[in-house]
Amino acid sequence: VKGPAFPGVDNILLNLYMIMKDFSAAAIFDADTHPRQAKDLLYKKDIMILRTKYGQKSLPNFNLFNKATEQFKRTNKVEEGNIAVMIEVLLTNVLTDAQETPDHIDLESVAKRTQEMCDTGNIVIVSNFTRHNRLAKYLARCKPKSVGLATNINNLKFVFNSTNFKGENYSGQLLSYVNDMFNTNVRLFAYPFLDKKTNEVITTSNMPVTPEAKPLFDFLLVNGYITDIKDYSEDEVKTV
Repeated sequence: VKGPAFPGVDNILLNLYMIMKDFSAAAIFDADTHPRQAKDLLYKKDIMILRTKYGQKSLPNFNLFNKATEQFKRTNKVEEGNIAVMIEVLLTNVLTDAQETPDHIDLESVAKRTQEMCDTGNIVIVSNFTRHNRLAKYLARCKPKSVGLATNINNLKFVFNSTNFKGENYSGQLLSYVNDMFNTNVRLFAYPFLDKKTNEVITTSNMPVTPEAKPLFDFLLVNGYITDIKDYSEDEVKTV
């Protein structure tokens, strides 16, 4: 929104309000914090996106994200100049399946976080996509050439553990999740996670997976849909 009739309007806050009221699923801003249409930026692009939460106190681990981006470019043979690197600011906890945004979210804090991410020089998307597959479905509408999602492996640990879905049709939900997530050219790059209780680094090779989900998880690993970020240092893991 711009023009003499709208002096001092904060476009970030305005778009966040629209997400909160379910008028929009997400809002995308360029590095100058200008709102943009998703297709204008992402059509036929190779998209690499880092998922973060608005309440995250520190900046994302860009060393690991840069390594994930380079892996994505090599694996998908991305042409120079065709990649769109994005940072997502998630309004809700990525581990939950809540449909509604919590009322306690401070939109000004989210706007500040969005501004900080734009200041890194990347495209920023603010969303309420609680699960990876919902983000993938949204991006699929832009008809991208390929998509890479970088996320903490702890999020996968939640999804592939049936005990987190008591009383629900877990098998059906998991199949639906995988279908929505990987039905287009999508790859997920997992940040290693440091288990502070055991001081063990968790990767896809030792991540606990319940028996119901193990065959499907192994299939996704073998076929490259899910992969670890390679060549990280111990110091980088501790900052995830």
